[in-house]
Amino acid sequence: MPEYDGLVEPKSAPPALAALTVLLAAATLLAVGILVARGWLDRPQPVQIVQLPLDTSMKVAVRGAVQTPGVYTLRFGDRVDDAIRAAGGLTSDADERAINPAARIADEQEIWVPRRGEPTAISVSPPSAAATAGRVNLNTATVSQLVALPGIADLTANRIIESPERVGPFRRVEELRERGIMNERNFDLVKDRVSAP
Repeated sequence: MPEYDGLVEPKSAPPALAALTVLLAAATLLAVGILVARGWLDRPQPVQIVQLPLDTSMKVAVRGAVQTPGVYTLRFGDRVDDAIRAAGGLTSDADERAINPAARIADEQEIWVPRRGEPTAISVSPPSAAATAGRVNLNTATVSQLVALPGIADLTANRIIESPERVGPFRRVEELRERGIMNERNFDLVKDRVSAP
């Protein structure tokens, strides 16, 4: 018989409690494993962005006092100066003060370079001026022209100006919404005051 030293001899846990402890430990390990696996599977997979070539070319007619008048293919974002260079430059009798070489050009635009003494009112005019009279062209607008419109602040104006350089020229006014530049409410305020070729 073992000697009793005054301490209580430890009792072993009942088999049901031991089984429950093992079961809880196994369930905890299983849950942790599922969470780790699920977390691994839910991680975003790398996405490869493929940039498709955009047609950023446009046709512009250059007429008047240039070396070679005609229709030229230019890139979006080009200026009157680029169109004149494409036409071989100015002639010696061109009235340089009548044109703004820094003005942006638009698709289907006609650039008229007057000779000295000719009227200058038609130096740069879009082809559909009658249809868009009083409207701001989204492809050639300046920040100051855009912020003068209802619903357009500096940030939106800059996004409008940068969008054609990134995505390509506006072809329709509705692209302000489609490109995520304007919300519906502001678009409704401005849609009848802007144009796109």
